[in-house]
Amino acid sequence: MLWVGSAGLCCLAIVVGSTPVAMPLARGLVRNDRLQPADAVYVLGSGLLSDGKLPDNFQMRVFHAYEILEQGYAPRLLIPRLFGPAPSAVPEIRRQMKLLRLTQTLEEIGPVASTFEEATLIEKIMRQHHWQRIILVSSPTHMRRVRAVFEKAGVPLLCSPCTEGSFDLNSSGSPDGRFAAFRSWIHEVIGYKVYQLRGRI
Repeated sequence: MLWVGSAGLCCLAIVVGSTPVAMPLARGLVRNDRLQPADAVYVLGSGLLSDGKLPDNFQMRVFHAYEILEQGYAPRLLIPRLFGPAPSAVPEIRRQMKLLRLTQTLEEIGPVASTFEEATLIEKIMRQHHWQRIILVSSPTHMRRVRAVFEKAGVPLLCSPCTEGSFDLNSSGSPDGRFAAFRSWIHEVIGYKVYQLRGRI
């Protein structure tokens, strides 16, 4: 059984690394809606570095949110405050918005510890303020799962993924990119199933 398992993993690695099969799988996770005016842009949470700077994946999401704000689709930007000792992202994002001359409101919600908690809190805020919809920003391959979680919570939304920084979704990719795309696909497939079992999708 050990030999069979090892041989199977080797075959899988060869297929993933030498063929473009991983890229269509990853592209199948993307949800991208035509933008329309909304009440807010919400950037899905990520960790924060100890010096208060934004990690690359979160920065990519925030940069995309700036583009949406600059185009006038929403009057405010919402970001989460995550549970734990990490500092707030508000000072750094406010500094960046000032440099870019973005005058929209910046608001922090939370603390939250999961995508499910983010969706639940956003739904509550939308009911309180009678908002019609939000524009949700996250990484491209997260969008299928995230959209399902937010819709289950009753949040009307438009999905607008940021640029994928780890691999090129629009090409057959390098071996490293194919493995990164496959890892992302596996992570999201498992995550989607876990959320289904917990009744969050």
